[in-house]
Amino acid sequence: MKITVFAIMAILTTVMLISTMPVTAPLPRHCKGLDIYFYETPDAAFAALLAGEIDFMDWSLTYEQYLTACATPDLQLAGYAENGMMEFDINNNYTIPDYPGIRSPTNELAMRRALACMTDRDWIVNEVCMGFAEGIYCPICAPQMGYGNESCCFEETYPYPYDLEEAQVYLAGSQVLICQPTTYEYTTYCNVEQTGVMHVISGDVRNRATGFHVPVGVDVAIFAGNNYHVDDYDGAVIHWKDPANPNRALARCGSDPAWFPVGADGWRYFDINRDGVKDPDEDLLVKTCIRSDHGHRLTAGRALADNMRTCYVPVNQIEASSDVLYPMVMDDRNFHIYTGGWSFGRRPTYLWGLFHSDNWFEGGSNYCTGMNSSNLPNYPDLDDDLHDVRYAATIEEFTDAVKAASGKLVCDYCCNIPLWSYTSYWAYRKVLVGVVNKKGYGPQSEKDFLTAYKCDDPATPQDESQEPIRFGPIYAPKDLNILYSKWYYDYAVLDRVFTHLLQVNPYNLAIDQPWIAQDWEVSTWYDEHEPEPEDATKTKVTYWIRKDVWWHAPVTGETTYQFTAHDVEFTIWYIANYPDCSVWPGFKDVHHTVIVNDFCIEVYFDVLSIWAYDWIGRQVPLLPKYEYLPLLCEQRVAEVHVDEPVIPSDYWWWTDDWVVQIEEAWKDGVIPLYEGIDYEIVWESGCHNWIHWLRPLDPSQTITFVYWTPVVDPHGYYLGSLDWSLTFYTLGTHYPIAITPGVGGFAIFNCNPTHFLGAPPLGEIDWKWYWVEGPKPRSGYYQVNLYDAVYLLSAYCSRGDGAPPPNWFPGADIDCYDLCHVGLYDAVMLLSNYGAKFGIPPDP
Repeated sequence: MKITVFAIMAILTTVMLISTMPVTAPLPRHCKGLDIYFYETPDAAFAALLAGEIDFMDWSLTYEQYLTACATPDLQLAGYAENGMMEFDINNNYTIPDYPGIRSPTNELAMRRALACMTDRDWIVNEVCMGFAEGIYCPICAPQMGYGNESCCFEETYPYPYDLEEAQVYLAGSQVLICQPTTYEYTTYCNVEQTGVMHVISGDVRNRATGFHVPVGVDVAIFAGNNYHVDDYDGAVIHWKDPANPNRALARCGSDPAWFPVGADGWRYFDINRDGVKDPDEDLLVKTCIRSDHGHRLTAGRALADNMRTCYVPVNQIEASSDVLYPMVMDDRNFHIYTGGWSFGRRPTYLWGLFHSDNWFEGGSNYCTGMNSSNLPNYPDLDDDLHDVRYAATIEEFTDAVKAASGKLVCDYCCNIPLWSYTSYWAYRKVLVGVVNKKGYGPQSEKDFLTAYKCDDPATPQDESQEPIRFGPIYAPKDLNILYSKWYYDYAVLDRVFTHLLQVNPYNLAIDQPWIAQDWEVSTWYDEHEPEPEDATKTKVTYWIRKDVWWHAPVTGETTYQFTAHDVEFTIWYIANYPDCSVWPGFKDVHHTVIVNDFCIEVYFDVLSIWAYDWIGRQVPLLPKYEYLPLLCEQRVAEVHVDEPVIPSDYWWWTDDWVVQIEEAWKDGVIPLYEGIDYEIVWESGCHNWIHWLRPLDPSQTITFVYWTPVVDPHGYYLGSLDWSLTFYTLGTHYPIAITPGVGGFAIFNCNPTHFLGAPPLGEIDWKWYWVEGPKPRSGYYQVNLYDAVYLLSAYCSRGDGAPPPNWFPGADIDCYDLCHVGLYDAVMLLSNYGAKFGIPPDP
């Protein structure tokens, strides 16, 4: 084998030196299309994979599924470490709708710390996930854990190791939830050593929910069973003040004493029934929402609930699918604990989205940190650190901010309980070749659906008559609305249609690469209207658009019109109007935009941040202006009279409407005014409807604006509750021809016939972009070259079936005649395309 490898290396080196293969135009796509089928659970999707109904499943394997896949001759595997987190989300809000006005147990730090000590993370990783996971100790996914605070974000420094006795110590310090032993004897009370003055209360004793409290000044309160009734049960409770600590009292039931806190307004009492067990109706139950449609989260959640009961915490355990729990948790915030899960981006900038109070609203991405009793953010100091995460000016500032924020999230406030990131495998059928197994995400990226092809008939591997690739998300999309979809499996469909200006290298996520934009530049601008001069220097990003990108209509795939900077501008100012939408954070800090020409746009931000280019470049789904304007907006006319002189730099408010675009403007009805020359329209005071004048105006003139404003409510399963056939215009890899929502439904796609990359030549493995040096906008290309050969050689002789070896690399398996194996024929395929360049943008 070594001789063969050396021979291939020698051949490749020779070819590299003498290769003169010409630049290639976009090649025809390898496969016919893509069929996406919606399943109810991961188990159902895996069963469909085993039955040959789909070619790969959009989720990682459990350990048991992995063993089955290894034993299934038709399947091969792709390993990955997920950029994701499974966690116990804790509602830190002062109250929840089920208990209006009553302080939630999970609002109290002692309770959250107790819950952390009740969490056996090692057992979850090793016994529940069977080692197909890595434990995490702060809300940063395992592949990015180097960003975490060393003092608390690692196993050896985590402050809440699994310890039920320590959990009860935290509970004993709680002022909200009362727990107690469950036995008592009447005779005990006759022999108690008493301190202070005895105070006996008789009559009708009401519970906490009805507002009954004994004043703090009372040293002893004895409730005798023959003195009162609660829910038809006799009860007896004795409390007296701890002489050494006036902030807690001793509750004694039988011979088992336990210390419990005293609230600011008096003693907290509990009631016991004939069997010595607390009546659940008299307690504030901890509402624990457990996902029943995901086995690992179901088991982990049940274990936590059991440990809570062991520690005398009353539990309202709700097991249900995401369809039931989503509105309860994400919308209403009507929960205490939730078995959550997130798929993350490539850097922990997501901490701002998960925990900053700006995102605490119905449907917002933060459903943990909550508000205090005055409806103000619980953790303003954490907000400060999270602000610095999003608005860092340098990578050093970003790193420091992440460490500070992660320290507060874990040590200071224990906002949630991170559990694990998956380290597992994806399974796919051997008929798939050229799979791009993206780091952190697996084989479901945009490049996968350009490169991978299906070898139903190895004799004709590029025959367009082949069956399409069949893809199986583990759940049905909750909605397919590009503005409001939040779920990972929604994007299994949406990412085939909606794409972005920029991309990353799939095997090195730190490397930004061009996509719809062929180049970009980050600079600064000075905002003369900023009241604080130190804040006046802000970020400006220039994007240059490729000139070979076209919109395609749904259903027919017809080429409609060329993508330009006008689509980018429309996308920004249409979506920015809807702060409740899931993609709004990418737009929230834009100040104004300037279209330089049809293929160049400048985006001016109202802040300074090293990540601003990414907000618009990779977080913003691009929308078709000329299809959406008449569909979602209305054209209006406004006339404004100039009452006093206007000088350059003046700001003008002139309409209550949100302005997506000014179509045209006139002075005195005859003199045209031009955006970018005479005026700019800016986002100011919460609305994109302010005019920044660049040229002077005289009094007594009349300015006429013709503009577009949104008029259709964008909510709904599809955008604006319109049919997908009206809104799913695509720049992506495919166009839809049929969609049926729900479990058992599907989304059927054909390949985009004129995608700007076409089908990459077989042999492209590393997906590295090469820039052509020169002034911006630069050109560049992908190329099949020595680096691709290195990937192939590192995987040489490996196989992807059975238990794959560490050097198995799916992207190197490119030969349809030798499936699931990287060997000599794969090297020959690479050699046949060696030196080929593709993806080159037209001349700027």
